[in-house]
Amino acid sequence: MSSRGIIAMATAPASTTQPAPQQGRPHTIRYLNALNVHWRHEITPVEGEPAKIGHHAANYLVAIISWADQNFLMDALHEDGCLCLPGSMQERISGFSVRQCRRIRETLERHGLIRVVAGKSGRGGGTSPRITIHFDKILDVRRPSQRREIPEVGDEAQPIRTDRPDTVQSIGTDRPHIEPTALPVRSTPRSFGRVRSGTNIPEIDRPNSVSESESRSAGATPTHNAPSCNVVPQQPSNPSTTSADDLELASPLINLWQASPKSPLARRRSVREAVRSEGDAQTVRLLASLRREGMPEELLVKTFQACLDAYTPDVDKLRSPYIHSLVWFQPWIENAADPWRRDRTHRRVVADQAHRREAASQEEESTLVLPLLTSFEGFVDRYSGRSILPPADVLCADLDGFAPDVASGHRARGSSKREILEDIRRRCRT
Repeated sequence: MSSRGIIAMATAPASTTQPAPQQGRPHTIRYLNALNVHWRHEITPVEGEPAKIGHHAANYLVAIISWADQNFLMDALHEDGCLCLPGSMQERISGFSVRQCRRIRETLERHGLIRVVAGKSGRGGGTSPRITIHFDKILDVRRPSQRREIPEVGDEAQPIRTDRPDTVQSIGTDRPHIEPTALPVRSTPRSFGRVRSGTNIPEIDRPNSVSESESRSAGATPTHNAPSCNVVPQQPSNPSTTSADDLELASPLINLWQASPKSPLARRRSVREAVRSEGDAQTVRLLASLRREGMPEELLVKTFQACLDAYTPDVDKLRSPYIHSLVWFQPWIENAADPWRRDRTHRRVVADQAHRREAASQEEESTLVLPLLTSFEGFVDRYSGRSILPPADVLCADLDGFAPDVASGHRARGSSKREILEDIRRRCRT
């Protein structure tokens, strides 16, 4: 985080520890879901913009909101705060270049999702744009012409009338309308999957898999009060699919959850006892794969601790003081893994570019006309510090000026350039 500050607010800055979420503030996953489901396809290109500008804009804003949520800035942004992010930091967070970020911000501002104000010039001469995110506009995913036609979630379903030539029949829908923002998200904790008390689950009539004639032949007595479908109870998932190696890699983080007072007492017995469902096993495999990729354990520990500190019964529909499943940590792990992967890729690209520049400079240096060598020490001084040596013929041509017998010996043996350099070094030492 730069010294110039990341977030500008009209009130006092946020503290280092995240306070309890404000009552009534939407969960961050709702903004991410609205951007991925609706705005990704709603934002269309204009003249001069690429065809995938909607996908780029959604990915950019998802990365910015996820970064703000991970750094506990969402409460401040909901209080009319704005982000002051330099172009280099936006490039690191979103993965887009500075020029692409500028074009994406113009697109988002045209659709009313953000407001951008030019910031003050820094020491390097660049400016940090002040970005204000319009959260209400992000969740307003319905068009104005459709607001009367689409009912709200939980409204009583209206019957659909179909006119037939023989009769008029009313057909009632079996469930209320569901908004796109209410669709389930892959990373939503399982504690949100509770059935409302007022929802009626319709019964499904399916023919019995065993015919009546077969049942009579088997000697079974037909029962008229039995249901008409065979309901097979779903077997609980087997958490034994988690290998011992995965458990060993994820054990420091599971122990951090078990040692917290927000872990249920039944999950504090052992690491194997903490993994009870397929969702828990999925979280364990995710942690193990990140550890194998090289993600630092300190970063994962910091992510787990941040999730434990931010959890309160108010953010859980069960209103429980405990985190009952490891699935709750999955969104926090993914939000921490994405910036780490982007930063690792950025470092690799920078190192590869530096290596290419060094190779190009050395190749250019080798094409220049250099003074003739007159001693073994001068030969070692010229070529010992290079990572890329010229061909063996060039080295032998330099040796012809002051040691033709050595050069002819290497030509006869077919020595490589590394062998020639090592031989001259030994001659200098002796």
